[in-house]
Amino acid sequence: MKKRITALLMLAVMLLCSCSQGGAVTDAPATEPATDAITDAPAREIVISDTEKCYYRTIIQTGSATTISDAATSLKISCYDLTGNQLWISRDGSEKPAENEILVGPTNRPESAQIAEGLKENEYRICFVGTKLVVAGGSRGATVAAVDRLIADYFKSGSTEIKIPENIDIKGEIDMKLATDLDSGWNDLVFEASNNVDLKYQIWMPKNYSADKDYPCILYMHSAGVRCDDNSHINTAEAKFLRNFESSKYAKECIVIAPCCPNTHKWVTVNTWAEGKYDFVNTKMADYMTATLELFADYREKLAIDDNRLYTYGMSMGGFAVWDLLARNPGVFAAAIPVAAAGDPTTVSTMGKTAIWIFHGTADEAVPYQSAVNMHDALTAIGRTDVKFTTFEGAGHGIWSKTADTEGLFDWLFSQKLN
Repeated sequence: MKKRITALLMLAVMLLCSCSQGGAVTDAPATEPATDAITDAPAREIVISDTEKCYYRTIIQTGSATTISDAATSLKISCYDLTGNQLWISRDGSEKPAENEILVGPTNRPESAQIAEGLKENEYRICFVGTKLVVAGGSRGATVAAVDRLIADYFKSGSTEIKIPENIDIKGEIDMKLATDLDSGWNDLVFEASNNVDLKYQIWMPKNYSADKDYPCILYMHSAGVRCDDNSHINTAEAKFLRNFESSKYAKECIVIAPCCPNTHKWVTVNTWAEGKYDFVNTKMADYMTATLELFADYREKLAIDDNRLYTYGMSMGGFAVWDLLARNPGVFAAAIPVAAAGDPTTVSTMGKTAIWIFHGTADEAVPYQSAVNMHDALTAIGRTDVKFTTFEGAGHGIWSKTADTEGLFDWLFSQKLN
């Protein structure tokens, strides 16, 4: 039994090491124990030494978020570095429940749900339920912080033994900004989407925001060239649109949501940017687009956003995203600005309620100019006479400054409303 519990502990440690959200961890007020099994079982030491084998496994959810799986991997490495023993990681759908498991985050084991129930987004708890060590949090960030806490308290560097009492019951919380706890200006945050994508994003809040007033909202979609893992996409040269917005009169009257796509993904899962169009019907919605739409819907519920004044802007890959957003969400956006991008001309019949201003350079070698012509011609063919199309003669792909500096761009955008 000791051996099994040993492995359990070690795996949890590793999880902690890998990816915790920033912020101080503090003890939360004590609460009543979740079950008698946690406190009434006889005290038992879990000892891990270089002379013992480890039989515990760490269990994570099938399809778990990268932050959780990376943490589990780090825990495995930490365990081996500390004791020389292996702590294997299993998905909850691939392994039958065993007596001795470390359950990290939400899993299909009932013990995970039992301990996670009632936890707030910034709270975590670590305890045994029978012989299972449960590491639970009200969010993925809190879960990772719980692993960090477990490691810090019980996994001592330089030691070959780890001792954890069976009646362990650690409760804590992390410092985290909630979705409605926002400062004026830019807020650097992470959204935990239901598809297990941890979507980094920036949100601009106007000064003196009031829940008693309705605000227009821009969904800003960046290009492939500024994909990142640190939310720095809004601070690049491409973000001239945002710089101009910040200095405009509209900065005091509008909310901007700017999700971040990592280097390993795309907003739209096309094979190449250069085809001039893509097959929307047979292109599955990308994971990060799914998460973006969930984030957008979440803020439309939580903040005073005017659903009649929803706008979207995107450059290059972000422009592909704009056309994709319009095709997947007919009648939602009052206005759209696709820049240097391609869409699917067969989808334009659903875009009748959205004002559109297309921008493209005639010498674009990354996304051919014909891409914009295809979309404009398709819109014209169904009777749209209000679509604006600005061509930059001789310009290549990088037209973000030319677009952002276009006279009247913001006045046009903020004048658009759905009926």
